Amino acid sequence: MQNPAYASVLAAFNRLQEVAGKTGIGGAEFEQIERINILHASALYERWCLVRLISLLTDTFGFTPELDWLDRVIEGVCGPLTSFDLHFNRSDLGMSAQLEIQPVLENGRRPDFRITFQRDVSEKEQKSSSGAFVKFSSDDLSGLILDAKFRTRWFPGEGQQVLQDIAVMRGYERSARRVFILQPAGNVVSRPTSPLPWGHDCDFGENEPGNHRQGIIKISPEPSAWMNLQRLISLELQASFPAPQKDDYGKWFSNSFCVSCGCRHNPSDVEHRRTQKDNNYWILTCQDCGLSTTRTHCFSGCGTSLFKNGLNMTYHRTISDQPSNIACPYCGEFFDRNIQNTTGDNPIR
Repeated sequence: MQNPAYASVLAAFNRLQEVAGKTGIGGAEFEQIERINILHASALYERWCLVRLISLLTDTFGFTPELDWLDRVIEGVCGPLTSFDLHFNRSDLGMSAQLEIQPVLENGRRPDFRITFQRDVSEKEQKSSSGAFVKFSSDDLSGLILDAKFRTRWFPGEGQQVLQDIAVMRGYERSARRVFILQPAGNVVSRPTSPLPWGHDCDFGENEPGNHRQGIIKISPEPSAWMNLQRLISLELQASFPAPQKDDYGKWFSNSFCVSCGCRHNPSDVEHRRTQKDNNYWILTCQDCGLSTTRTHCFSGCGTSLFKNGLNMTYHRTISDQPSNIACPYCGEFFDRNIQNTTGDNPIR
């Protein structure tokens, strides 16, 4: 009773009870939690990742969870994790998110998580050629598969071997647009290609021809590591956002939101510009947090859509002191809007 470690745990549990009481948890729910007993570190890490994902969707990206989400989470994680899913909604954009826990894939495999985003597409957008997002279906690869792997350290090259195993051998890559490993150990990237702080800890699939399809990122209680998960979900989100369009009055608008704070982009946030080859690109500036995102494409001819989020929120390979100079994840060409190139498709300043 006098052991400082025990006293600390007891104080934390009492605090947990106090906070839980304010959110309506108690009685039968706490009896379920108490039956968990001691968890293996891998199981604990997996559940912690689940909490972080829910928090990111609701607190950062502004999605509203379904009414019974808390009961479903408690029921699903008290004991061996079982398959269940949670639904989230952003009514202002007609957008929804589905977080599947232990989903059963077509081949019978069960990754830890799969996240997909869907959006109601208007008739006008369906007829538009400006890149409206097509709703997810089982016949169209979409979504992000995440597999939590608790490690205190990795042997050289082990992370990439495990990634190859789950993506190819287990067939995860046939069930989602992207496959990523979540893990808490640092310096997992033996040969970093990004000079940014996450370069040693994360591989966002930023090198050609990866195009952000597979990778491994560090997720741990350190605040700096939380941002890695936000960057990863932002990658899938921005790939799902439709290109800005004109309204009936000729004013540009965007059915998207800021990936830094979750605030919706208003028409006043959208600045339309043209490249020297007369192609569209847009700069979307959040009036709340100030993040400026440039939505453009690769000038080299591959046409890959690119989102330049500045140094803090970028997931591309970049020159550290030039946030506009990112490398295309498909063909590897650097994109610097201040440098003239032979294609003539640089944005006009």
